[in-house]
Amino acid sequence: YQRLSFVLLGVATPSQWIKDTRRTPFNIGHQIELTDFTFQEARPLAHFPGADRGKGEEVLKRILHWSGGHPYLTQKLCRIVADEKIKNYSIEAIDGLVGTHFLAADASRQDSNINFVRDRMLKIKKLSRQILKLYGRILKGNPIPDEPLSAIHSTLKLSGLVLPRKNRQLGVHNLIYERIFTKKWVKDVMPINWYKNIAIGFFGLLFAYGFSYWIGYWIGQSQRQEYIDAIRRAEDDVPVFAYEKLKSIPACADKADTLLADYWGRRALREEVLEKRDESLLYRLQALKVKETGTRRREVSHLVGDDYKNLILTFRYYSLVTSIAFSPDGKRLASGSDDNTVRLWDIQSRKEFAILAGHKEYV
Repeated sequence: YQRLSFVLLGVATPSQWIKDTRRTPFNIGHQIELTDFTFQEARPLAHFPGADRGKGEEVLKRILHWSGGHPYLTQKLCRIVADEKIKNYSIEAIDGLVGTHFLAADASRQDSNINFVRDRMLKIKKLSRQILKLYGRILKGNPIPDEPLSAIHSTLKLSGLVLPRKNRQLGVHNLIYERIFTKKWVKDVMPINWYKNIAIGFFGLLFAYGFSYWIGYWIGQSQRQEYIDAIRRAEDDVPVFAYEKLKSIPACADKADTLLADYWGRRALREEVLEKRDESLLYRLQALKVKETGTRRREVSHLVGDDYKNLILTFRYYSLVTSIAFSPDGKRLASGSDDNTVRLWDIQSRKEFAILAGHKEYV
């Protein structure tokens, strides 16, 4: 057993070996940092069929250009070049083998080392978004100083995708990794930030609603005076269109009611001048219905006077009544309204018994 050795293969941070900080004696260990092959260390690999020593070293330099000295990638690429037994060890030929065996989509998915890097980057769900964002910044060439105590930095370095350079700035490990794990790859695998998307969508809708509201408000305000003038100028025809438009504009509903009540007041006043008390009373009642005030109640009371005690029947109808007429025998009543109908009422039962429709305007 004295000759027996144990080898642990893999990567980990010291904290991952500590399951219980009170019991794990991890302070007796020390860190072993493995470095990539230098050209001198890799020279024993520069033996290729049909290539002399000088040509073999040229091929090795091109392989190190792609692998960056990564032990696995360097040895695998040397084996591929040797097995291919190519006659022309040109730069183009070496680059073509790299493209076929590493950079092609199918090849990168079949290589165990490439899959390890990919899985390691995405393994920790809670950190994967932050890890990918950090790697994306490195790809853009942003200077990122190495932070040995950072969990994000440690996870990214343990994947093998990046490593600290001599100036302690993080950089992509080698050209093969840089060509496989591109900015597009980062964008494609980046987890969706649902909270951010929901927040953006919510505020986007809120902005759109607020924007459309204010656009509608300002358009309405620009037309506001036009509708006010139309109601004020109205004499015989009821300004229904202008009234409804003005009432639909924000903060103008009360103004619209006041103007329409004033319109009915003007019509009542004209009828009073002509000593048409009944017509004037109907218009005063319409004004009171649109907007009730103490003044309008007194005006109606003044017109009714002593006749109130003689009021024996009330016919309730919920559209605007514009005219009424009794039959010669006094048993029936016809009422015209702004819904373009004439309704016939039985005086004794106070019930409606017929509707005459088809009029194009109010009656």
